Amino acid sequence: MVDKTKVEKILAQVMDEVPSIEGLIAAKTNGEILAGQIITSVSKEVQEEFIKSLLSGAKHLASAIKVVDKGELQDFLINTKKGSILLVGAADLVITAIVGVDGRANIALIKKTLTSVLKQIVK
Repeated sequence: MVDKTKVEKILAQVMDEVPSIEGLIAAKTNGEILAGQIITSVSKEVQEEFIKSLLSGAKHLASAIKVVDKGELQDFLINTKKGSILLVGAADLVITAIVGVDGRANIALIKKTLTSVLKQIVK
């Protein structure tokens, strides 16, 4: 069982340490949000719809990856004109980072941080 209070605390710490992250959402792969923190006011319903849409896309990507025999999907990155979305998963959990345009240069560091956070949560 995942301790939601622990997850919230870890996400808040990451948000403080990496200013280019505009939001973090930790969720189970079934779409249940464990904790979320976004600097703009976004309702819980919008966060849930966002995560479910990303997870649906991840399932399609995972299927495509299997076709070319490249293993299991671990993460994916979406770049837009206004920023990036980075989803990193382990076991039955995912963490999604909403990153501002100014954070693109730090995507590798953000990915490493999220991977580390997942390990802390899954313990």
